[in-house]
Amino acid sequence: MSEIDKELSRTKEIFIKSHYRKYGDNYRPPAYKTLEIVSFGCLSKLYSNLNHTIKAKDRIAKEFNLPNHHFLRSWLKTFNIVRNIITHHSRIWNRNIDSPPRLLYKTEYDFIDSPKNENSMYHCMSYILYILNKVSAGHGIKERIIILIEDSDFINLTEMGIPDDWRDQNIWK
Repeated sequence: MSEIDKELSRTKEIFIKSHYRKYGDNYRPPAYKTLEIVSFGCLSKLYSNLNHTIKAKDRIAKEFNLPNHHFLRSWLKTFNIVRNIITHHSRIWNRNIDSPPRLLYKTEYDFIDSPKNENSMYHCMSYILYILNKVSAGHGIKERIIILIEDSDFINLTEMGIPDDWRDQNIWK
């Protein structure tokens, strides 16, 4: 809650300022307002800290076509790490991620075969694409990644963990 309070105090969003003017500083804005302004890392921690016995935690994971909350917690953590690397303009193309997302072996949805290197950027990109396909159909990110990879002479596919048959993997077709 202290992290959420910090983010609420830093925001410049008019709807949050209006809330405090109307209800006073002792009344936090409701979740539908608050969750719009908190960082991705804060959202990830909030989900992770929910009690595991809450049935809604698994229901949320199932909304993303994941088997249970253990998968979503792991994926959110990895996504936050990747997001932070990118935000700080660090090298990402041949980086290994120390905290990879939990492996998804079986799914009825388009995905990849188990990667040779689960810490690879290819593995993470595929998981991010899997979630984007669920939350933002028609997003266009896949096409942009494909163009970037195929048009860049300096990208070493092996260093990114990209297999030779990556374009034949269901999620990348």
